[in-house]
Amino acid sequence: MNRVHPFAPGATRQDRASVVVYGVGVEGEWKFQKFGVQLDQYDMERQELSGDCYRFNRMEATVSALPGPVRHFAFEVPSGYYAYSGFNGARLAQDATAFAAAEASVVYVGDFVYGRDCKVALRRNLDGLNMWMNTQAPNFGKAVEVAETVPVRPPNIFVCTP
Repeated sequence: MNRVHPFAPGATRQDRASVVVYGVGVEGEWKFQKFGVQLDQYDMERQELSGDCYRFNRMEATVSALPGPVRHFAFEVPSGYYAYSGFNGARLAQDATAFAAAEASVVYVGDFVYGRDCKVALRRNLDGLNMWMNTQAPNFGKAVEVAETVPVRPPNIFVCTP
């Protein structure tokens, strides 16, 4: 069960819902047809992913593997912290960080870009975000804020077996 849902253009945000926006782009040579970035809900007390094989809140955004402009995605999420997933196929270039999605907030995490060095860089491009918001953004009902970040222990994956 995943309580995260894509937030489609034209949708109206629920009063207490949190919305997270992030971008995905490719500059380097990714050897598959699609490139995706998953952010998983993170438990700050335990310093690990929240959930298990049956309940696992996560955002998943996928773009073509061909180099091109960053595409932005919006998700309605349970409030809490989210981190770059250990399930992603490419390593993050910087240290592990969790991003806060406070209740009833609309936050921008940044743009995850797969580079020529075969790592994913997190960039915060507010001009690109504003251009997206002016042309394609859903009706958020409030201004988008840059997500608060907190250094965390890198998330490990969990293995589900029958």
